[in-house]
Amino acid sequence: MQNEQTPSFAFPEPHPNDVFIFGSYYAIKPSLQKLIQPYLVKCKEQNTMVLYDPNFRKSYLNLLPQLKPFIEQNIAYSTITIGSIEDFQLIFNSDNIKYIANQILNLG
Repeated sequence: MQNEQTPSFAFPEPHPNDVFIFGSYYAIKPSLQKLIQPYLVKCKEQNTMVLYDPNFRKSYLNLLPQLKPFIEQNIAYSTITIGSIEDFQLIFNSDNIKYIANQILNLG
């Protein structure tokens, strides 16, 4: 992950009636944060609906301390966050549904 290059592409301008759907590892990949974070800010400013699915897998669990801030940021900017119970059990290290729901709601 240290030698990854930031891709050279631009997101389209968001609008109020748009829906931006994103998720999986690419939504938390450190080299993409320079593109994703500013776009999420633009989406929020434009009242664009943002749907986020972390789709977090056990194979990335060793990277969770580094990646969790990006997951939390994505949840905070999302209008709707969806995911499997397995995703959220791994992310929040709990199988307590109320705890997980509170963690997501507290992020905004």
